[in-house]
Amino acid sequence: MEFNSHFFIEAFGYIASLTIVFSLTRTSVKKLWIINGFGAFAFIIYALVTKSYPTALMNLGALVIDIVQLYRLSHIHESFETVEATPGSGYYNWFIKRHADDLKAYDNEERYKTAEHTIFFVRNNEVAGILAYNVKGKCADIVLDYVTDKFRDCKIGRYFFGNTNPYFTKQGITELVTHTNNPKHQTYLESLQFKSNDKGDWTKEIHEPQVAMI
Repeated sequence: MEFNSHFFIEAFGYIASLTIVFSLTRTSVKKLWIINGFGAFAFIIYALVTKSYPTALMNLGALVIDIVQLYRLSHIHESFETVEATPGSGYYNWFIKRHADDLKAYDNEERYKTAEHTIFFVRNNEVAGILAYNVKGKCADIVLDYVTDKFRDCKIGRYFFGNTNPYFTKQGITELVTHTNNPKHQTYLESLQFKSNDKGDWTKEIHEPQVAMI
């Protein structure tokens, strides 16, 4: 079979183009810059092989922009806060209605509506999600842990469910437990070091933040 180099070069160019288009569909800004950067780099190679130097120069500029934006993004100071969510309030009702379909994937029994504690996750002064839980002794039974699509990079989870955040330990809580059959949510919980048991529960022990001794 004769090797058709022209076909593979053109196919490479189409793949590079589709990669750039695909990057524009990402809701995560970080993923957008990363995927777009790969697409731009691939397009530079394609343009050099086909001797389309203006195209190579344009994509080199795009690649530089991607790198600069990723650098800036990595040096942004992130702020995390919690704000009490009052069931029945105007904003609470709007948030629940706005994300109703998405919320069903995380709590199709709508247990969050009768939870003892409900708070909004706030990241960089934007409401990024909602947490609802019940307290049983020293355990927080999480019935809803929902983050909007824009903020699903696990940073909120790593902060709020990590050992550097005193939110739960101030309430005397030393263990977190939740239950989910959602494969994506299970992967998320694994990344936060939750452990599953035979009953389908996911648990994690938390400790008082350590103060560095000088």
